[in-house]
Amino acid sequence: MKGSKPAGIIIMHKMKSKFRLSAVLSFIVVLLISYNTQGQLWKPISGEENLKAIFTNTIMTWGNHERGEYCADGTGTIYAHSSTFPRTWSVQGVDKVCIISEKDKVCYTVEQNEYDPSQYRSTNLNTGKREIVEILPGGCGSSSSSRLLSSIWIAITSEKDLSQYFENTVLEWEDGRTEFCADGTGITFAYNNEFARTWSVEGNQICINSARESVCYTIEKHSDDPGKIRVRDVNTGNLTIIEILNRNPSLCKE
Repeated sequence: MKGSKPAGIIIMHKMKSKFRLSAVLSFIVVLLISYNTQGQLWKPISGEENLKAIFTNTIMTWGNHERGEYCADGTGTIYAHSSTFPRTWSVQGVDKVCIISEKDKVCYTVEQNEYDPSQYRSTNLNTGKREIVEILPGGCGSSSSSRLLSSIWIAITSEKDLSQYFENTVLEWEDGRTEFCADGTGITFAYNNEFARTWSVEGNQICINSARESVCYTIEKHSDDPGKIRVRDVNTGNLTIIEILNRNPSLCKE
């Protein structure tokens, strides 16, 4: 046909168009990758003084309403699941902080987001898991701390007062409840199971016995809320807030 281009020229023209389109798309991809990398630029924190500054009298929050409070003396407390868990911490080497509990020791590296200086990222050196952490000043007795210990708790020490919290009462916490009877028996309902218990007052402590172990607790009452007590595991130091339900459990005999 008159004016028509040879087939070879048409094919080459199409190939050049595809090449230009491919080059443009590749350039866009490179730009997007570059933007994403720069938008989340994490800077490693190293040096003993720099790492100590992060953990000295600070409050760290992460996950689902979990937080940790770390003090200048190397101690700390984790607040999670309505309980508290004591910790110690120390800087080891030039680039890691180790958190020590009764059961294990876990070391982390720490990075800071250059675009949001309040945001940090920790990497568990045992598992490789990364966690975004918000770090706030305060804690360890400062006025800005929202510690559980800021509430007024009064120790219960007499046998009579301790017994009243376990005689025909229901104690409830985040993961379950236990029904205690005046005869020293009880049942814990948790995780879709039932677990037989016995209890007794031993000095200024309440001891709860199961088929596997015996755990003793000190008990404190809240000065402003008579429906709550705080129990401390004397072995681990863990604290748990427990609600007292004002009803007699059905399992207890009259």
